[in-house]
Amino acid sequence: MTATPLLSLRGVSHRYRQSGRDVQALEGVSLDVRDGEFLVLVGASGCGKSTLLRLIAGLMPPTTGEIDRQPRIDERGGIGMVFQRPVLMPWRSVLRNVLVPTEIVSKDDAKQAALDLLARTGLSEFEKAYPHQLSGGMQQRVAICRALLTDPPLLLMDEPFGALDAITRERLNLLLQQIWADTRKTVVLVTHNIEEAVLLADRIVVMSPRPGRIVEVIDNDLPRPRGVHSYQDPGFAELGVHLRSLIVGADTEVSHA
Repeated sequence: MTATPLLSLRGVSHRYRQSGRDVQALEGVSLDVRDGEFLVLVGASGCGKSTLLRLIAGLMPPTTGEIDRQPRIDERGGIGMVFQRPVLMPWRSVLRNVLVPTEIVSKDDAKQAALDLLARTGLSEFEKAYPHQLSGGMQQRVAICRALLTDPPLLLMDEPFGALDAITRERLNLLLQQIWADTRKTVVLVTHNIEEAVLLADRIVVMSPRPGRIVEVIDNDLPRPRGVHSYQDPGFAELGVHLRSLIVGADTEVSHA
């Protein structure tokens, strides 16, 4: 990792209108995202995690505050994004879904790059299949391939495995960790799953209930590569307990305020 952040958030807040009233989703968020790190955002539902991810992606502007990005992030194809659901086009094959970014951003040898990604994610035999012929986990692997096709320096993931069963989710967590280890892209992952956060993160950002603020940023020093064996590490359980105390404790304080 380099000393220069890939992007920096300074005093970022976001407010929106809902049913005729103002809703403060985020307030005063300041954070550096380091080049090459795996950063995980955790917190209770509705705390503004997904809103923060969309602000980082440039899908909407902050109400107040600033987000400074390295120039390569603002270039076309500089950010890959994986949403909660795969958002695949049902009339297109797996390969043609992965190739969608090339219709927006030109890339030499795009087909070969797409085939390589499908091979890496275990989907080589399904390049001509259609989304309805795939399981949920396979569809999400296609979405990951699509996000990686332009070789973006920044990969944003909004609870990509939340709708999957526990076993499939764990397998995809390990696959994602391997992809990150191979490419050293900067990954920002939103999740409400504590075990997922501990398994994957270099740093974990814990957010308060709405309006979302940063409660604590935790360095995760558990040895890599992490896998099933990591669950037996006392440090894994200790970090999980600490995260739960922060999230549940913050939620309880707000509900009794």
